[in-house]
Amino acid sequence: MRRSHFARIAVLTVLAAAAFGPAPAAAQQPVGFVHGFLADGGGWGMLPINLMDRFPIRATTPTLGWSDPLATQASRLQNELVNTGFTNPVLIGHSNGGLISRQTTRLMQTSGVMTIGTLHGGAPLAGNLGAVEWVAAVTFFSNYFASAYANWLLWGCWDCYSYDPWTWWITYIAASYDINMAYVGAAAFPITIGLGIYSENVRNDMVPWSGFLADLNSGGNLGREASEVPVRVGIGSSVWTNYGLMWNGIIPSYWGELTSLQYNAAYWSYLGFIFNSFFTYWDDPYFWDKQFAGWLFLDAAYVDWSIDPWWCQIIGAWAGYCTESDAIVPLWSQQFPGWGNVTNYTIYGPSHTQEKQSGEVYYATSYALQNNFGLPPRY
Repeated sequence: MRRSHFARIAVLTVLAAAAFGPAPAAAQQPVGFVHGFLADGGGWGMLPINLMDRFPIRATTPTLGWSDPLATQASRLQNELVNTGFTNPVLIGHSNGGLISRQTTRLMQTSGVMTIGTLHGGAPLAGNLGAVEWVAAVTFFSNYFASAYANWLLWGCWDCYSYDPWTWWITYIAASYDINMAYVGAAAFPITIGLGIYSENVRNDMVPWSGFLADLNSGGNLGREASEVPVRVGIGSSVWTNYGLMWNGIIPSYWGELTSLQYNAAYWSYLGFIFNSFFTYWDDPYFWDKQFAGWLFLDAAYVDWSIDPWWCQIIGAWAGYCTESDAIVPLWSQQFPGWGNVTNYTIYGPSHTQEKQSGEVYYATSYALQNNFGLPPRY
C-alpha cells in the first residue's frame, strides 16, 4: 500500500511538472527584444523575464550600438539572432528598435513584429534639437535676468521691506524660483548640444521623410511586409497629461519636481510682475527699478508657461493644441503602417523612456502575444 501511494505521488508530480513547468526548448518561440535610442540590451528591465514566465518563449536582448545607422543595427541584429540559433523569431522593438525590427524582416524570415512607442512616421524631435537648445537658452536668460535684477533690488533697497513687505516677499520668492529654472536651462543647453553631436548618424534616419523611413514605408516595402511578415502589432503610448510634457519625456523620474518648479516659477513671477508694476507709488525712490523688475518677471513667467506648448510643437504633436504623444513621439507616428494583418493598440500612462519597464506595456505585450501571435499562456 505504501509503495502504491508513493507511486501515485510520483505520477502526479510528473504530470504537474509537464503541465506547469517550462516548455522544452524546441517548443519555445524565439523572441528578440530590440532596444532603441540611447539604450542597450539591458534596458528592458524585467519585461523579457516576466514574459518568459508567462509564455513558452526563449528571449535574447542584444546590444546593437544605438548611435549607428538603423540599417547597420539591423544587420547586427540579424547576426545576433543567427548566432543565437533563433529561427523565425518574433521581434519586439521599442522606439528605434521597432524600425530596426522591420528592417530585419528584409534580411531573415520572422514570425512577426511588435513595436512599442516606435517612430514609424519619424520623430520631429530628431530634426528639432536646435529648437530645444533655443528653449533652454531662453529659459536660462529670461529667468536669470529676472532673478539677478530682483536680487539686486531686494538687497540694494534696504527700506523696501518696511516700505512694502508684500512686494518684498513676493519678489524674493519669485527670484528664488527663477534662479532654479535658470539653472535647469543652463544644464539643458550643453547636454542637448552633446547629444546632437553624438547621435548624428542615427538621427539622420529618424527625421520624418528621411531616406531610410521613405524606403521603409514605401508601397513596395509595405506590400512585402504584408506578404512576408505574418503578424504586425503596434503599441502606441500616450501620457495622461500635457503638463510638464518636456520633463515627462526626458527626465520622467523627476517629472513631479520639475513640473512643480516650472509652474511655481511662472506663477510667482507673474505675481512679481503684478506687485512690482501696480503696487508701487510715484514717491517710491525705487519706482522705476520695480517697474523694470516687474517686466522682467512677466517675461520669465511667459517663458515658463510656454515651455509645454513649445515642447509639443518641437516633438510634432501640435495641431493648434497639444495632441496625444508619449512626450517624445506623437501618437500618429507610433501607428504601425501597412495593410493586412496589422493591429494597433494604445496604452495610457508611461512616457517614452518609461515604456519598456511599465506595467501597461507588460499587459499590452502579453495580450498581443496571446491574441495576435497565438502563443498559449502558462497561466
